[in-house]
Amino acid sequence: MLVSVRLRSNEVLGTYNIGNALSFVINPNGHIFAGTGHGVFRSIDNGISWSVTDLTQPLIYTLAINSKGQLFAGSDRGVFRSEDNGEHWVRIAANTLPLALFITINREGHLFAATFPDGIYRSTDNGEHWTAIHNDLLKGIRVEVITANSRDHLFAGTEKNGIFSQKTMATPGRRSMPV
Repeated sequence: MLVSVRLRSNEVLGTYNIGNALSFVINPNGHIFAGTGHGVFRSIDNGISWSVTDLTQPLIYTLAINSKGQLFAGSDRGVFRSEDNGEHWVRIAANTLPLALFITINREGHLFAATFPDGIYRSTDNGEHWTAIHNDLLKGIRVEVITANSRDHLFAGTEKNGIFSQKTMATPGRRSMPV
């Protein structure tokens, strides 16, 4: 993905290859965030120009935004959170989630992270603490994408093992049901 990148001082760097864009999220103000092989980039002008955020090192697989406008980035180095429109990022739950391939947020604001090889984790406190909700069926299976519907069911799409569904508030360790 080639983009014109600006530094925080608005100095134009010119055209820059930010690598593959793996994830996008748009906040209520219309700001676009791109998760790439070189971190997170932000556009406040509908994609005409992009700014470098301070999350520049990890490979960003996924981005999510909650109802408070807080951003979450799942990466090859765990999960990061920004509470200031992407200006600053803090690594959260570093020891629990070393790799987050996908993050989704349900209607209650609970976070779900797909990891490999450890399955799915849930946070009910904005990412401060995570609990495994996977079971032996998902252990060692690469979960590529997850989503939660309005009836509190979590769906997990895997690399080679199909789709699994589970009630999101189920007891940790409860059996997932293949779809």
